[in-house]
Amino acid sequence: HGWDAISDAEWAHPNNYARRVVALCKRYPNVYCEVGHLAELLGEAGRQRFLDNLARAKIMPGEYEFLHKLAYGTDWHMHTMINSTRRFLEGFLSMFDSPLLAPYADHFFWKNGYTYLKLPE
Repeated sequence: HGWDAISDAEWAHPNNYARRVVALCKRYPNVYCEVGHLAELLGEAGRQRFLDNLARAKIMPGEYEFLHKLAYGTDWHMHTMINSTRRFLEGFLSMFDSPLLAPYADHFFWKNGYTYLKLPE
C-alpha cells in the first residue's frame, strides 16, 4: 500500500497511509507532506505508480489542493542514499515534466516547503 499502490482498490484501502496523509492535507490548512526516499521511485514502474497515485490524490475530495501541500523532502535513510541522491532528484525532475505535475513543479521543489516554514506560530 502507500505510494506504491497498484490499483484503485489498494489506494482506497483503509490502511493505506499515503491516502490517509492526502486526506489530512486536503482537510487541514497547515498539514503538509514531504517525499524524499521512496526506493520504488528509482525504477520506471515505481515512478508510474507514484504518478498514478498522485492522480488519485488530486481527485480526492477536500478543501485544499494536495499538490500545493506536497514537498520534496530530505527525510532520507542516509546510509541507503549515499549513492542515489542524484538519481532520486532526477526521478522527481522527470516526473514533474509530466502533464499532470508540470504546473506544480515550483510548488513541489520549493514553494510548498517555503509556505510550510513561514506558517505563523
